[in-house]
Amino acid sequence: INVNVIQDDNSRIQVKLLIDTGASMAMWLSVFSDDKIKIPDITYPALIGQGLNGNIEGINGRIKRIELGPYQIIDPIVAFPDSGQE
Repeated sequence: INVNVIQDDNSRIQVKLLIDTGASMAMWLSVFSDDKIKIPDITYPALIGQGLNGNIEGINGRIKRIELGPYQIIDPIVAFPDSGQE
């Protein structure tokens, strides 16, 4: 699906997302996929998943808003993986 992500600096970017109904977190954004994606100022380190190669480390932080058609998710927690190998 395509959604708009509104970042802390009020910049708006459109991202294409994959819906994973088995995932336990709201959203992953990879700064390696688009240089317009910015990591929020306030973050904390986290184990954000597990894959065939082991743990996937990264950071969690809140972004301002996600817009999906007429729906908005305000201040969602988003995971930012620490490598482009997710």
